[in-house]
Amino acid sequence: FKIIIEGFLIAVFTILSYYMGLKVNSSCAKTCVFLTLCSARLFHGFNCRGEKSIFSEKIKNKAMYISFVLGMVMLNIVIFVPKLHSVFKIWPLSNEQILYAYIYSLVPTVLIQLGLLIKEKYMRMRTK
Repeated sequence: FKIIIEGFLIAVFTILSYYMGLKVNSSCAKTCVFLTLCSARLFHGFNCRGEKSIFSEKIKNKAMYISFVLGMVMLNIVIFVPKLHSVFKIWPLSNEQILYAYIYSLVPTVLIQLGLLIKEKYMRMRTK
């Protein structure tokens, strides 16, 4: 059930990103989806690390941080280096489109983490 909910959230915000890009053309829409989905999967790694919210427990796994940063750096190189656009079939996005794509990719993780935080507080209340 948890996997279905998390996948659904990522899918909804990826589709929103697609429609944002579709206002320009289909190539822009595909690039928006690429950016949103790739970054959403990187953010989602924080959801997969345990049952406690990252808002209530510090992440001690340095490899997780390193892999997240490296993934984001590589993704941004593909998005911001024009010579790579033809290799990856990337449409040059506006700053606004990039910002929205990142917001769309972050929202599912924030919602999932808030859900974990609420669940933690509920469980603490039940045990008292």
